[in-house]
Amino acid sequence: MDLGYRRVLRPTLFKARGGDPGRAHELTLAAINRLGDSPTARRAVAALTRAASYAEWRRRPEGEVPQLTGVDGDGARAVVDHWLLTEPEGGRLPAAEVTALLGAYGVSVWSDVLVTSAEEATAAAVQLGYPVALKATARALRHRPELGTVRLDLGSDQELTAAFEVMAARLGVAEARLAVQAMAPAGVPVVVRTVDDASFGALMSFGVGGVATDLLGDQAFRVLPLTDTDVGELVRGIRAAPLLFGYRGSEPVDVPALEEVLLRVGQLAYDLPAVTELELNPVIVSAAGVSVLRATANVGTARARLDTGPRRLR
Repeated sequence: MDLGYRRVLRPTLFKARGGDPGRAHELTLAAINRLGDSPTARRAVAALTRAASYAEWRRRPEGEVPQLTGVDGDGARAVVDHWLLTEPEGGRLPAAEVTALLGAYGVSVWSDVLVTSAEEATAAAVQLGYPVALKATARALRHRPELGTVRLDLGSDQELTAAFEVMAARLGVAEARLAVQAMAPAGVPVVVRTVDDASFGALMSFGVGGVATDLLGDQAFRVLPLTDTDVGELVRGIRAAPLLFGYRGSEPVDVPALEEVLLRVGQLAYDLPAVTELELNPVIVSAAGVSVLRATANVGTARARLDTGPRRLR
């Protein structure tokens, strides 16, 4: 880089490091105008942008790991230990154990009822209360609405019976493992996952459900345990975040309730290394709160964790 570029960029970089992060974009445009459009200028501006972003990251509050109430750590550990006694090699926890595990950390999972006939489906719907959803719960068919694996807002015995007959004929009753579940309030579906990564340790990912997560990879990640700063950035760090805050006039969802669930799930995954994978999908977030409609968990041999708190790069 010649002396002219150094004279332009040096004061700009100095301002970016020590000034308001909001000035980064304005300084970048000013640098482009002064340097002109050339390969050297573009590299210089890219360096400036990264320096400003790094400075902003360094200035962010580290946050604190909240002290959660209503957590039964011993109860959750007992669920995992009992399962490992019967299955020493580990594996996927049964649904009832996953519900108990999350419940010990204050996260409720909505129940569903497996059915094998239209009569069983209508009886379950009467027990749960209409309207209901009918869905396939077989692992290969979950989250595949394009295959006709879910019917929503079924408000009567007649609607439910008709839906059951169509899905049973198309998917097979035994193969699809059809289940009836009460309808959650309308809202935004999101996906919450934790994994015990060999390189980074316990991680959480968050994204909006459906195509945004599965196809476009619109997810945010944080190392556990989550701080109060981390959880806010996790929710707001995805490109689809405006859907949670009233995009195009829609009703904003209960973001504090969502952040509370993320903190509790993250603390569970951090406290219990034997829970190697955890997925809450779908989670419906509405103005009325958070509804966890399904959760799965894998348990196995826990990796040793030598750190005692949030990991930091600075």
